[in-house]
Amino acid sequence: MELIDCMGMFKFHRGSMVEVFLYVATKGVSPDSAYPLREKGSRFCRETDRKPYQIGIRGVHRLTPNDEENLKKAVALIGPVAVKIHVNENFLAYRSGVFYDRTCVGRVNHGVLVVGYGTDSVAGDFWIVKNSWGPYWGENGYIRMARNTVYDCGIASVAFYAAIN
Repeated sequence: MELIDCMGMFKFHRGSMVEVFLYVATKGVSPDSAYPLREKGSRFCRETDRKPYQIGIRGVHRLTPNDEENLKKAVALIGPVAVKIHVNENFLAYRSGVFYDRTCVGRVNHGVLVVGYGTDSVAGDFWIVKNSWGPYWGENGYIRMARNTVYDCGIASVAFYAAIN
């Protein structure tokens, strides 16, 4: 939540994934437990009494666009990967299960974090995706999105990861 609240104050545009990595590298970041979802009407960027996690980022790398196998390998070998997806009304209303929506195609318009993947015996392959909308959305702030399908909300179209020191 700190990134959403504070990036604009430090001349970052709050939308570019590369800028998110630069913000974390220069300013550090709080764990979610030290910077929880803000209450309506609260200060925009709250100071916390914690020391930010300083992360040594030596570079930012873009994955080959539209290559889900490459994305899967990166998640397995490197760790979480920042991606852009197309969000529609059905995505906004997601509660649980593997999200598969034939209308989830179009321009990517929202950044999320792919943290894993798996297979459901009924719904098939899926990505495990962390969203920034807090723990009351989806499955405690996460969504399982269909993998290996045309209707994937563009999940592999724009993907970046940071090379950590």
